[in-house]
Amino acid sequence: MGLLLPEKWSPSALHVLSAMVFWGQMQNYMMRQNLGILIVAMVKEGQGEDAGEEDAVEESCKSRVRRKFATFC
Repeated sequence: MGLLLPEKWSPSALHVLSAMVFWGQMQNYMMRQNLGILIVAMVKEGQGEDAGEEDAVEESCKSRVRRKFATFC
């Protein structure tokens, strides 16, 4: 039988606004997470001569994951 949709469907202003708010919140969350990791990496990089950028980013990610999972255990 198939779906019963009108022949021509166009999203309403409410649908468009809802989609834009949803995608904006996702973008905001992703940027906040990336900036947090970047700031930690820059601080750790400046603390010692042998602390590389990759090591600082990797360690900050590991510690963030450990903290998040520690709250669930």
